[in-house]
Amino acid sequence: MSKLSEIFNKEIDLIKNDENTLSIVLVGSSKNLDFEKDTKINDIDLFIFTKEQDEDQIRINKEISSIEFDLNYISKKGCEDFIDTKEYFFLKINDGKIIYDTDDYAKEILQKCKNVYDEGPEKTSEEIKRDMMLEIKSEIKKLISKDGFEDFEYDFFVNIALRDLIRMYYIKNDKWVPKDKKLIKSIKKDDKRIYDILKNKSFDKYEILVNIYDNINECP
Repeated sequence: MSKLSEIFNKEIDLIKNDENTLSIVLVGSSKNLDFEKDTKINDIDLFIFTKEQDEDQIRINKEISSIEFDLNYISKKGCEDFIDTKEYFFLKINDGKIIYDTDDYAKEILQKCKNVYDEGPEKTSEEIKRDMMLEIKSEIKKLISKDGFEDFEYDFFVNIALRDLIRMYYIKNDKWVPKDKKLIKSIKKDDKRIYDILKNKSFDKYEILVNIYDNINECP
């Protein structure tokens, strides 16, 4: 047994032995790894469904031998509430790996998550979309010149505008908005034109913003 596997199994046993635990689901990038073979891992994300607790969600981070465990404890009430309100962070666990389950509870919850996730997010009205695009356009116009900005300050505001633009792509197309750290990977898969503009070294930063804005604005 590898060191990683030993640490993982010990932590899972501790959680399983808690009588309040219903199910354990491995999520994130570590869910597809073989802990006996894949030893290069820094964090392990687990969702633990519980019978009851004071809050819908309790998040705990703990480190064991340089391995960080990100533990999300979700009550039965929390599971239902997060599904009913279409909480993206919760629905995304629908492809998680079930490590431990009581009476197929996790299996049922993950299926519900998948069904709701596949329905897509609540649609934003066309009027609100237009207002959001106008607001982003106004912010971009302020960046037409670097005058009045320090270099690091200008880059900071450009990056904020880029983040808002990519988020807007998903809102305008009635798609789930990815987490910030997944925005670039997601847009590479979902819209190659925008991704190519982002990495085009012949454009200056303002041109990148304008070109991406125009591409998003042309979306139906």
